[in-house]
Amino acid sequence: MFNFTNRHLPNDLLDPHRRKAAEEITMDYEGKKESTTLGKLSKNCITSAETLGRDGPIGSGLSKFGKLQADINDSYIKMVTEIQINVLPLLRDENADAVEAAIKSCKDVKSARLSLDSLKRSLSGAKPEKVARIQQSIETAEDDFVSKVGDSMDKMKKTLDSAQQEFYQKASQLVQSTEKELEEIKVTQETLAG
Repeated sequence: MFNFTNRHLPNDLLDPHRRKAAEEITMDYEGKKESTTLGKLSKNCITSAETLGRDGPIGSGLSKFGKLQADINDSYIKMVTEIQINVLPLLRDENADAVEAAIKSCKDVKSARLSLDSLKRSLSGAKPEKVARIQQSIETAEDDFVSKVGDSMDKMKKTLDSAQQEFYQKASQLVQSTEKELEEIKVTQETLAG
């Protein structure tokens, strides 16, 4: 069975809130085993092998195939769990400032839009001598609004691009480490089958 202990967790996961989340993810591991397609396939193969008898060629083959699928499923769930524990929280922390800046820029856009709308409303009831000044203010507010929309879009795009790049890099590293385990399982199963 796959289980995390303190020595498997990065130091930053020792924070009580993150530690609790990591424990909840790992506690759910056993429940995930039979909920995946590979887990269901494994269970069906092993059950069928028991029904047919493991001594016969079909039962023996189903049993070996079921165990292989169970091992692959364990590695897959381990990989997904490691991504949930080791990658996603780090991405949230590493990108918190960028996300905060993007959220602030969205608020700036809303504020600029409200200011522009307010100026346009004041134009409709303005005295003729103030119309030119209000129109100039509207043009300035429109330029400010367009600038803030562009800035906000740039910040959100950079934040998303950065988060995606970091996610795929870290997930790739975890997949590569799990790939080695899958290769070991394959070699073991080939040795048992041969």
